Amino acid sequence: MMKRNPIFVMLAVLFVAFGAAGEEKETVKVKSGALLEVWQLPKNYRWGTRPQTPAVGSIVDNGNGWSVKALADSEELAPMQSARNLMLKWSGLLAVKKSGEWKFSIVGPTRGDYSILLLVDGKELAKIVFEKRGQEFTAIGKIQLKPGYHPISVYAAGKIGRLIAPSILVFEPGESQSRPLTPGELFHR
Repeated sequence: MMKRNPIFVMLAVLFVAFGAAGEEKETVKVKSGALLEVWQLPKNYRWGTRPQTPAVGSIVDNGNGWSVKALADSEELAPMQSARNLMLKWSGLLAVKKSGEWKFSIVGPTRGDYSILLLVDGKELAKIVFEKRGQEFTAIGKIQLKPGYHPISVYAAGKIGRLIAPSILVFEPGESQSRPLTPGELFHR
């Protein structure tokens, strides 16, 4: 589990309060981790769509992977780890320090019957709907971002007994190498 430095969290709150250029803004308090919501999907669920019903529960995920294993920390939601037709949605705020073009990549696992969707600032950047076995799929999207907090959502749905976690990579402006993006890096209100 990734721990947050309290000084970094305080700086993040100050950054939101005063903005990049020093202009005063409304103070927004943020907490470490992504909000993870869980849905039990009907058998006739159309893969690649978002659920229209309320989630059965939610927790804060400070982990280092996009996995159903995060539910083990919740007594109420732990039994959902082995459910069929499950959807998870991680949502949080990405702290952006550099302006420019950000690239995001989803790498789906090689076992089938799942869908993964990535949204940044409400824009669908990458989507995989996969119903074949033995192949790995990658979807890449890009978006212009300015310094500040940007909403990000990751949806993952699967028919299998345990939902397989995707990998999400990010290429920051000016960087030649990607790095993994994790729920523990995000913030929530």
